[in-house]
Amino acid sequence: MPDSTKRLVIASVWAVVLLGLPLWWKTTAVYRAQLPFSQIDSWAERKACQLSFPSTFVIHLASIADGEPQAHNRPLDFAVIQETITSNVNNRLSSTNARECVEFPLHVNIQNWPITSDMSNLLRHTEPSNSKQVISKYDIFIAPQLPAPTTSKLAHVQLGDDRSIVVTLREWTTSDIEEASSAVIAAIVKGERERVRSIACDSELTERSNLDGARTMKFSPTYQMTFSLMNGNPDSLQVDWDIEAAVNTYLKPFISEVSLVSNFTVDSQIQHYADLAVTPQFMEREKLPSYYYLTPQTLPHFINSAEWNLASTISSYPTINFILYIPAADKTPLRIHDDKGESVLCERQPLRSNAFLIPRWGGIAIKNPPKTASGKLEFSKEDLKPFMEIFVAQLRGLIGIHDLKKTMSSLESSYEISLAPTPQTAVTVIEMDAVVKQRIAENVVNSIATLKSLAQLVMDIPNMVVLDHIRTEVQLSLDSLNQACQALQQEDYLKALQHSIHAIERSEKAFFDPTMVSMLYFPDEHKYAIYMPLFVPVSVPLIMAVIKQLKEYKKEKREQKIKAE
Repeated sequence: MPDSTKRLVIASVWAVVLLGLPLWWKTTAVYRAQLPFSQIDSWAERKACQLSFPSTFVIHLASIADGEPQAHNRPLDFAVIQETITSNVNNRLSSTNARECVEFPLHVNIQNWPITSDMSNLLRHTEPSNSKQVISKYDIFIAPQLPAPTTSKLAHVQLGDDRSIVVTLREWTTSDIEEASSAVIAAIVKGERERVRSIACDSELTERSNLDGARTMKFSPTYQMTFSLMNGNPDSLQVDWDIEAAVNTYLKPFISEVSLVSNFTVDSQIQHYADLAVTPQFMEREKLPSYYYLTPQTLPHFINSAEWNLASTISSYPTINFILYIPAADKTPLRIHDDKGESVLCERQPLRSNAFLIPRWGGIAIKNPPKTASGKLEFSKEDLKPFMEIFVAQLRGLIGIHDLKKTMSSLESSYEISLAPTPQTAVTVIEMDAVVKQRIAENVVNSIATLKSLAQLVMDIPNMVVLDHIRTEVQLSLDSLNQACQALQQEDYLKALQHSIHAIERSEKAFFDPTMVSMLYFPDEHKYAIYMPLFVPVSVPLIMAVIKQLKEYKKEKREQKIKAE
């Protein structure tokens, strides 16, 4: 075969190989849609939008009939009072952080409050206003305290069941009006500001799933709530309960109120032979009834996970468990000791509620059956009322509701505080306002953290599949974050909450998409290991043929050069 023909054959084979390599590389490549990394980094660095949680307080100063509010026979300067109150509150609540990652604009408006000479019940003079229907817009009604006060407190602060506060002052002076208004406003917003700031200003962007230590459940648009009646010894006692009526009467109003933030589905069960995972200790007392007890150290092991079937198969939503436990006859009465006086056993006291909370899980209450109980014990709706009150209180803590009475406790040294009767919903409007703000901050931060983790994961694993719908979900999450931030700046908390929920749902849907890990364990090294046994045996003869033809070509050139000379 002529040399030219050999070279043409070798060149043809190499042409096929070189043209096929790009096609092979393209067909074996992993598809990766381009994610908006710059936008994610902008949110992670807090440059995309400044979070803002504004509050508005309308202060109504009392005046008789149609007259203007006066102090010492001089008209009150509304503009000066408004500026002073705003400055005082900001000074009291100013943060020491050099750079605030979140803003708390405060708007104070002063208005005239015409009332009649009958001031025995000031609440009836507080006419409903539009601000009472809007989150974070409050009305403070201030009047002189008539008749003469019988207490040495500077003022009496009465909180209604909505967003209205009535303050009656001992001394009707401009300074007292400014001081009382500043103190009340600071007390209302201080706690929620601290919690929002601690969530939003997390420099490491770690997931903030709790609002008060490790107690609060991670946010979910829906929770599965399970009530369990656990019978320690069914051989001697059969138990039953009217849990449906109890839930409808005592829990449903609360669930309806907090549905603004999260929805709840409720189910119940009765389990028999529910043995404890720990052995109670025995307390023998002289001249007093003896009993069994559990110490705080043993409470974490109360749940018998091996035998108690508490896993919900109804839904995939986070489950909140509430257990009413009936101990066996040989462990009755069973009580829970507090953690005081550990060095002296006799100083320990049983908890009056005989119940405890498990952070991010649920609550447990222990009901000791009567000694005369035999055969069957049934709990009516009325019997379950004290336990439902305990469960509602525990649920408040699990979803991040902070007690309004504790919030206003900072005023008790100088002011007399009275709260409106606890509403049937077991949560006040002011408490719900704080929860909404905290959940918005939590959702925004967790959305950013999830998107940042997703972007980092995609960059660290070049063989991870990123399909177009992943990019769509990420972009929708970023759009929802932007809309939530804009709604906050407009003081529209309901819209901000909805957008923040959409943001966290979209980001988690993208992060946990099953297509994201389909190529996780098939990197380039595996590709080379699979194809090298096929390509190497074929490529070696081709390379040797090229080398041989190059040598022959050089030899021919040298011979031609010699002949020419």
